Amino acid sequence: PTYTFDLAVLLVDMIETEKYGFYHATNEGLCSWYDFAVEIFRQAGMDVKVTPVSSDEFPAKAKRPFNSRMSKEKLIANGFSKLPAWEDALGRYLKEIEYTESHFQDLDPNHPFDDQDKNTVIANKIGQLYHEIVDDTLKLIGHDDLQNAINCLNRSDIIYVYSAGVQGDVAQTFKDKMLKIGKNVVLETKMNELYYRASYCSLNCSFIILSYSGEIETELRGVKKLKERHIPLLAITSYGDNTLSQYADYVLHVSTREKLKDNLGDFAMNISTMLILDILYVSIFNTDYLKHVERRRSSSQGFDLFRTSKNPNIK
Repeated sequence: PTYTFDLAVLLVDMIETEKYGFYHATNEGLCSWYDFAVEIFRQAGMDVKVTPVSSDEFPAKAKRPFNSRMSKEKLIANGFSKLPAWEDALGRYLKEIEYTESHFQDLDPNHPFDDQDKNTVIANKIGQLYHEIVDDTLKLIGHDDLQNAINCLNRSDIIYVYSAGVQGDVAQTFKDKMLKIGKNVVLETKMNELYYRASYCSLNCSFIILSYSGEIETELRGVKKLKERHIPLLAITSYGDNTLSQYADYVLHVSTREKLKDNLGDFAMNISTMLILDILYVSIFNTDYLKHVERRRSSSQGFDLFRTSKNPNIK
């Protein structure tokens, strides 16, 4: 079996070279249709009896080969990577289907309100939407994925954050918070500069890329350069397979319920990004809590000395 996404990633890599010719490419491993069906039900958690049948029971006009395995020697000889095992590909596909078929309880995140809603109804709907986006995002965060991302960022002398969309404004607050505990964060909004930054930056830095689709061409050129130089990359992107996720060292997923174009406000990406960046900030803060508390206190006393308010709740 072959997962079309895995094949597409390979094709993108191939067309960037001049290694023309005929190649065989499939996901690694082999199985019969019976084996494939059994594995589908097993990974889906379904107790289904599968009965094997021979090809003789379903005659066809064209004679089928007894063994249709393909040799991928030419693929490997030309330096291209093998595709992942078919069981792994199947698992990723089923998880993506399971996620996309689950829905928000009562709201369509693309059109969470309509022209008949009163202002107070809209307020409640947006509040409910935010709540469901947060819950959805938290369900997508795995412990190991988060811990590995935190360790990576904590080791970095400089963290570069790239975003081509409005999430750059969300990332600005992340930069400000990190700066106040002594972590150097550089925010960039021009994706076409990513390639050059990736080419010449220090090896002691790391990158965060905020991208919902994970398929922006200029973004991927820089990502490949990061991979080539072994500079760690954290992708904050949509759930499911995309090219950015394939190249990233660490991936954290945002709530993936909105269409790229047919939505009224990019609510999910904005809220998910803010939540994930806040989680990263707080987790890094907590790696040396007392030191960072002292840094926050000293910076506030030095810079915010003359801030004042008559409101007793915020004094």
